[in-house]
Amino acid sequence: MIKTVVFVCIHNSGRSQMAEAFFNQMAQGKALALSAGTRPGDKVNPTVVEAMREIGIDISGNKPKTMTLDMLSKADKMITMVARLMPLVYVQLALLKLKIGRWKTRKGNRWNRSERFEMR
Repeated sequence: MIKTVVFVCIHNSGRSQMAEAFFNQMAQGKALALSAGTRPGDKVNPTVVEAMREIGIDISGNKPKTMTLDMLSKADKMITMVARLMPLVYVQLALLKLKIGRWKTRKGNRWNRSERFEMR
């Protein structure tokens, strides 16, 4: 069975979507990434979709997903992309004994075109 990692942020409309796409491209089927949000947005940020398309990764069909216990119970590791998760989430994670990592990223999901180019 392949290893699975879940990238979690608040809205699952930017950073975690990109992390999932990059991970899956680099893993080439040897591992699997999923992404989810604690309060998912309505759609993936269009600037993120455009930026990923420019480098040859199509995430235009992706939709923000809600982080669930079922999703986490099937994962080997969770990477958070937010400073804090809701306390209830930590209780659930402790029960699952899931390995947790944290990536520090730009605060917020308000990317515009000029910021996108600064990231490269």
